[in-house]
Amino acid sequence: MLSLHAALLFSLSSPIIGQPAAFVGKVVDGAGDGIASAVVWLTGPATDIAPPRLLAEGAADAEGRFSLALTGVAEQADLRLLALAGGHALGYCPCRAGAQAPIEVVCGPATRTTGRIVDSRGDGLAARIVPRYLYSNRPRDAGVHYLKLPPDVAERLSVSTGVDGRFTLTTRPDTGTLGLSVASPDLGERNLWVRTDYGEVTLLPAARLAVHLTCPEAPEATAGVRI
Repeated sequence: MLSLHAALLFSLSSPIIGQPAAFVGKVVDGAGDGIASAVVWLTGPATDIAPPRLLAEGAADAEGRFSLALTGVAEQADLRLLALAGGHALGYCPCRAGAQAPIEVVCGPATRTTGRIVDSRGDGLAARIVPRYLYSNRPRDAGVHYLKLPPDVAERLSVSTGVDGRFTLTTRPDTGTLGLSVASPDLGERNLWVRTDYGEVTLLPAARLAVHLTCPEAPEATAGVRI
């Protein structure tokens, strides 16, 4: 028999438990019209240290309708549906197994965040930019405030810079802050937070600071710190 601690860890890390379930719904635009051929994902809950698991993937039909089947999911599991279609913003909504009414996922009009990756001389750098987190600029009681993206979805939203280091990310109008992973042969890989209402964003290589520490009471004890 599992201990209480082990059972709790299992329930948190394994969303695929409980009864079989079907998730039926429709992907619509801001006017409520169906979006054909949208990609739809069902994800599990995220944790503080891990992104959500991708549980199922499918595509909407010509009218925007979709149906995802998942064997064995807890009735009260904290799940989310995400949808993506060309020319629209990423749509998402919370959901639970056994929902009686069809689920509607809204992919509204997209906005764009532009920026530039440069080196210390101001020259553009080649880089790949992957959005990992979306923070809403709406009040916390107005819906989903924070979204951590599964790696598969994040890669679908990724972009590469041009020869001048410039990039354009497609985002939601209610996204206030983006958590980005930036990988460049010259910068390495960095995790950055970018406010979308600041206009164009310029990212510089981080400076390095070397510090030599000593203790007055024990001068023989020294340490070097590199930041």
